[in-house]
Amino acid sequence: MELERPVPVVRADVNALMRLPAKARNVIYVAHGVLALAGTTALVGFGSIAHSVPPWLIVGNAVLLSLAVPVNSIASQNVTKGTDAA
Repeated sequence: MELERPVPVVRADVNALMRLPAKARNVIYVAHGVLALAGTTALVGFGSIAHSVPPWLIVGNAVLLSLAVPVNSIASQNVTKGTDAA
């Protein structure tokens, strides 16, 4: 008689990035925030002087925007539920 191996349980509420240590996730949050702030500020700066925006800046901001959803989903899963600061 062959022993059955247990089937690994994959929780739907935990994505692969949630398995990162808290410090690594914090680095991701801060890096994304700083890069998004710098990119947006540069776009506003070029727009305010009526200068053409370099293509690398447009592409960089598009990449940061596309990463906003996964980064925010990681962050939202780390919010303590049921607490109100008010």
